[in-house]
Amino acid sequence: TDKMEFCTRLGADVAINYKEAEWASVVKEATGKAGADVILDIMGAKYLADNVKTLAYDGRLVVIGMQGGVKGDLDLGRLMSRRGSITAAGLRPRSVADKGRILSEVVGHVWPLIAEKKVRPIVHTTFPLDQVARAHQTLEQQLSSLLADRPGDVGIAALDLATGEMVGVKADEPFPMASTVK
Repeated sequence: TDKMEFCTRLGADVAINYKEAEWASVVKEATGKAGADVILDIMGAKYLADNVKTLAYDGRLVVIGMQGGVKGDLDLGRLMSRRGSITAAGLRPRSVADKGRILSEVVGHVWPLIAEKKVRPIVHTTFPLDQVARAHQTLEQQLSSLLADRPGDVGIAALDLATGEMVGVKADEPFPMASTVK
């Protein structure tokens, strides 16, 4: 698919269409049956069993979302046999002070990677703040599969009142100074 080609152009070693392939088997095959060292999971319960099955020895599963549900079956025997670990992380229940600490760590560790262009956001479209309704319409269309094959976030740019310039995602800007809506 276009998204898979896009990911491989960005540097992915393997791209998997989860709708057409049993992704856990593809991961095992691609890693020579070793499995994944780290899995960053936004789905939660829906993929819990396959995630655990796919872990390498001493692998880590980091759950950061629950789009696929909150309750799943966990094969503790398989997890223990792989010496795997599961960590769950979310921002909502954290205190403002804790969120501030996390933000400081992001500024110290992630922003330099963005400035060095080792990591870059993928932005499909950016809208001025006065077109936020249009940005939401684009997002809704993307979610309804009309634009599903177009990778990237939808960004909202704001006007800097001090300079009169749009603050947003620009090709030559190392860090997008705009909120992104996904």
